[in-house]
Amino acid sequence: MKKLFLTITLLFSFIVPTITHTSTAASSIILKVNNEQVDSNYSPFVENGTTYVPLNEIARLMGDKVTSLSYRNEVSIEGKDFKASVCEGYIVGFINGRTLPLKTKTVDGKEVNANVKAIYKNGEIYVPIEFISNGNGMTYPVDTVNENHTTTIYIGKLPVNIQNRNNNIILKVNNKQVSDKYKPFVQADTTYVPLDEISKKMGSDTTPRKNQVTVSLTNLKYTTVKAGQTSAFRYDPYKGNDVYTKIPLKMNTIHGNTMNSNAKAIYKNGQIFVPVEFISLSDGMNFYVETVKDNTKTTIYVGELPAGLQQPINKLGYATTEYAGVSKSPGGIYSINALVKNQQVTIYSSQAKWYKIKVGKQIGYVEKNKLKIGKTPAKGKMYPDGWVAPVLKSKWSPNQATNFKTLQNELGFTDNGHIFGVYKASKAIIVLGDSGNTEVTFQFFCWDGDANGAIPQEYRVPIVAKELFKLYFGKDATRVWKYCDKGDIPDKFTANGRTVKVSFIKATGSLYFQVGKKK
Repeated sequence: MKKLFLTITLLFSFIVPTITHTSTAASSIILKVNNEQVDSNYSPFVENGTTYVPLNEIARLMGDKVTSLSYRNEVSIEGKDFKASVCEGYIVGFINGRTLPLKTKTVDGKEVNANVKAIYKNGEIYVPIEFISNGNGMTYPVDTVNENHTTTIYIGKLPVNIQNRNNNIILKVNNKQVSDKYKPFVQADTTYVPLDEISKKMGSDTTPRKNQVTVSLTNLKYTTVKAGQTSAFRYDPYKGNDVYTKIPLKMNTIHGNTMNSNAKAIYKNGQIFVPVEFISLSDGMNFYVETVKDNTKTTIYVGELPAGLQQPINKLGYATTEYAGVSKSPGGIYSINALVKNQQVTIYSSQAKWYKIKVGKQIGYVEKNKLKIGKTPAKGKMYPDGWVAPVLKSKWSPNQATNFKTLQNELGFTDNGHIFGVYKASKAIIVLGDSGNTEVTFQFFCWDGDANGAIPQEYRVPIVAKELFKLYFGKDATRVWKYCDKGDIPDKFTANGRTVKVSFIKATGSLYFQVGKKK
């Protein structure tokens, strides 16, 4: 099956030539399909800054079924994994039932149809090269090279020398090399990497669909990236009506102004490929990325670096910070631990802004600015994995924001006091605020377990829940906790002057507590 494989000569300094899609004189453009130069009768040409290529001829040489309707100057193409049609004078084409602009442009930060029409010439329908190479439906491998004042457009099989240059880029996630099927590539001065594959190897859940993928982040947040678009869409449940945030995949700085570079996501080999900048962007995936070059290759590391690229430290002490999330790898999605004050910590090494640490028996990464080490011995009960059980110190406040701050600072909740997570259950407890007559809601996704169970840190949930109940139920907290611990919870009960309604959410397998306002 032909797969979308948009490769352009490598961005890195040891490789020439460079790549461009800028306007070029007609005599300086060469079109090659499967390494054979196309007949001069079907040569590409430039009109009003747009490079046009012969769609009929390209499809025929690629072995696809081509149907030309001469009475209306239209061409229909049936490939192995796509169907497309374009008509003379139209500013859109049709791919797999979708209507797509032949070419787009950016106006006031928004991507709009450039209103560039298909042209009929010499019995052929000519379309902008962007319609074939935008990664949004056409599945022809395209590689455009600008060298010695000549632009060569390769479609289909690539020359050996270009293939070899593209083989000089390697992707490793947490020190494991990613399959060549998902090999990075360069297009229009942008290095692309596989978002689905990286996200999975970094510990997040992915939901792939045709031409798009949704990646789970921490604390009920999600990012969706669609092929052909220049921005991702971030879902944040705590932002009220503005739940979707538009995040550019790559930014450029021009004359001191930072703006969207308009680099598009590309669908290839069942994956969404994005600019590598989006992987490391704090508003993007926020994974740690480092690029290492030598004379023969370029290696892109995501997550943990090899030991030789880390700085050894080996320091033992106790955390003085109130709370810090510890992930399996730098920028990883799921925490392996909640680092709390007085917890014993060994710092093994560092890379960039991250420390590699040991907490109990587990090893993970924490941001340097969130970890301070002191000599104070651990206080309170410490469990075998190094976790120190939190103890509630504050009392309930009529100010809801104060209560959520207490959950974060004293009980180890994240996302402004809304989420308590453990390894393999990043949303073990969710606490949400005021909703009508309800002061707060608790949602429990797990409750108990042991170190050898499916969720090894599940044992922490009832410990934290007891402290949570103390905040809202006061002297009745132990009674409510016993309901949960025995698995015998009334559908409705009263605690500390509050009416509590309990329901089981079958779809998520969670217990849902609606805690009324105190009377």
